[in-house]
Amino acid sequence: MRAGGRRAFASDGYVDPSYRPPTTPFVSVVGPLSFAVEPERENGQPAHGLIAIPGHIIGAARPDALALPAAGSLRLRFDRRARLVLALAGLPITPFGTAITGPAVAAAIKAAITAAVAADQVLDDLDQPVDDPAIDAALAQVMVAWSPATRQLAISSAPGTNAPGAPISSVEVLPVADDLAPHLGWTAPAVRTDGRLKLHKLPAPRPVTVEVRVDLWTSTQSDLAHMFDALAASAPTRGGMALRPALLAADPALGAGSVRLLNRGEPTTTESLLHLEGGDGITDRVSGTAFTLTAPATVTNEELVVSGAGRIAATIYRPPLVPDPLIATNPAPLGFAVAVGIALPAGAAGNVFRVLTIQRGTAPVVEVFSIEVTVESVNLPGEGPTLFGSIVVRATLTGAGGVDAVAQSRMRVRMVSPAAPNPFVPNLRTGGTLHARVDGPSGTIALWFAGEAQNLADALQTPVQPTAAPGVPTTGFDMTVTLGPLAGALPQPMRLSHLHVEREAVGALDPRLRASVTTAAQLRPGDQLTFALSSDGWRTSDARAQALVVNTNGDTVTLSRPLPVAFARGATLVFQEQCFYFQTGVKRRDDLLNHLYHTSVDYKVSALLEDPSARTSAHLVLFTREEVTASHLVVPPPRPGPTQVVPPPGTTSTDPSPEVH
Repeated sequence: MRAGGRRAFASDGYVDPSYRPPTTPFVSVVGPLSFAVEPERENGQPAHGLIAIPGHIIGAARPDALALPAAGSLRLRFDRRARLVLALAGLPITPFGTAITGPAVAAAIKAAITAAVAADQVLDDLDQPVDDPAIDAALAQVMVAWSPATRQLAISSAPGTNAPGAPISSVEVLPVADDLAPHLGWTAPAVRTDGRLKLHKLPAPRPVTVEVRVDLWTSTQSDLAHMFDALAASAPTRGGMALRPALLAADPALGAGSVRLLNRGEPTTTESLLHLEGGDGITDRVSGTAFTLTAPATVTNEELVVSGAGRIAATIYRPPLVPDPLIATNPAPLGFAVAVGIALPAGAAGNVFRVLTIQRGTAPVVEVFSIEVTVESVNLPGEGPTLFGSIVVRATLTGAGGVDAVAQSRMRVRMVSPAAPNPFVPNLRTGGTLHARVDGPSGTIALWFAGEAQNLADALQTPVQPTAAPGVPTTGFDMTVTLGPLAGALPQPMRLSHLHVEREAVGALDPRLRASVTTAAQLRPGDQLTFALSSDGWRTSDARAQALVVNTNGDTVTLSRPLPVAFARGATLVFQEQCFYFQTGVKRRDDLLNHLYHTSVDYKVSALLEDPSARTSAHLVLFTREEVTASHLVVPPPRPGPTQVVPPPGTTSTDPSPEVH
């Protein structure tokens, strides 16, 4: 929310009438103030979805003393349509009682299947070669597993679907010379089961009503008027809220049957100039521009890892082919903000890490913005020499007369947390979000780390006061963004979780926001997902699509139906449910003694209360599938017609008599 040209701070509030905010303008949310069940309103829809159990074979338990021959063959048939003959060599000859034997055998069989598919050795039931991408994709999902607890080997096919004409997921072991199946336990009494579909049902949520209150605090009447404008735009008298929001980690194509979700992230807003998330690689979520990755920089474990002379770079904010008055030459004339998630090794004193550089122009090259961290040792009382990261942030602004000047801020952050008394002090080795706010009119750079603002009165954290350079930021067309060193090499690798550049001088977001998104692992089969286009990252449009969750694998969610719209990762909000609210009252509670203007806005929220145990347990109902095959039917001769027996005199056909048929 905004109050004029300023943004408002926000936090949880208190019902205590003596509570006063730490700063103004301020927004606080208090609730629930009341809770009631709504029996007159219908319950929500019960979630349901099909769970595909693949066809499989679970072998008999292997004796610990049993050892395999070093070589042999296997002949397998998958989904009643694809055969493979595997020649296995170099198998471990150690007995199954050895811990490494079972996993090694499973890995060897899986590798042989992958190699056979790559070599086009898939055959049909007539031993003719099969070249079908769908069959190859299904065989790529074959799993071979070993259970150390039960001493059993299992092989499973790809899960089946309920699509008309879809093959039945199955695995069969066929005889072959030098057969290894008896040694693996895949002959009788092995358990062979065809694939099946199960209906996953979840109970319907209960409708409830919750009352909440939004408190607006300002120090001037004009600020309060701006706050009401912002409240009317973001939370009108009647509206809806998306629950369990999630963010796309890739752009799903039109008709895609699965999507990837970010495990952590933040929305891309209308003010975003550049937005990179390690969870979706090196593609800008604003423009779709792919960054250039110079080795040895890489993307690992949802992080951008820059080491040595490697770097990640791209040119952003390209000019239009035709002049457009709606596209400003300078995208941030009043200031901008940069947030980068950074983690550094402990390092040694004197190490220098060039984190980020934004440049523009060629002759001369203007350094629009830069972040550099130097490791230095500070002698602390009671701790001795302690390593700190001295973060230096610079920005170039054009002042009066067209003269460029450099604004600079410096902040110290511990490299590691102290052992005592607080081991949870923000530090660079654990990592956090470094947020820099460049304000043009004042020419200052304000810094935050891990959600905490820099304390300018603390000599340890701020050894040098910021240098101001009032003016207009030198942002413009064709800015080159580089993560990593421009020249030379980094002393040690640095890890970056995200980079977000906004064209407005906004403050730091709550770091808990990035971890609050719904991940794929939190979804259940049967959950409903709604995909909605969003122009500002917070509000949804009417362009939507819905689908049910079939299953999840890592960060990938398989959907029950293809998406009818091509959604962009940076302009889409994904959510599960939606609740509605309406305004019930507005009250002024000004505090004249403290010169505070205070307004309370009451809302009622019609929500759905879900059984929390339903996320970990549910009923499974067998979904039967009947198939009838008719072949060479022998039609028997027609039977003689029924013989009518006349009841004896004095009886009727309804009497219990053995003579009445």
